[in-house]
Amino acid sequence: MRLLLIAVSLLTATACNYSPAYLPDGGRVRQTCSNVLTSVPVTVFDSAGAPVQGATVTATNAQTGLTQSGATDARGVFEITEALGAGAVQITAKKTDFTSQEQDATFICGECDCAVSPHAITLNLK
Repeated sequence: MRLLLIAVSLLTATACNYSPAYLPDGGRVRQTCSNVLTSVPVTVFDSAGAPVQGATVTATNAQTGLTQSGATDARGVFEITEALGAGAVQITAKKTDFTSQEQDATFICGECDCAVSPHAITLNLK
């Protein structure tokens, strides 16, 4: 019995002195920042379902007016990044006389990182 009391006392003392990287509320582990820009791939297809290289993708933050644009690669993909800022972003694609319907994405930014929804965008040129 005496050994059991000593073991419990040692475990209690060890547990009380253990201090992992917790926030002041004591319950949540600290968030570490990744310092990597969150992005969303935008894939552009033609009416036959083939990826379109060289389509211009434009994304505009509805609140700030910041814009990103660029051309799709051979896979028909252009990446939009969180550099546009938090909030709703309208995304369109165009190549020659063909345009896509507008798609929306939302960047939700916290203390040091952002998340985006949806995680991928598909645009069809018509």
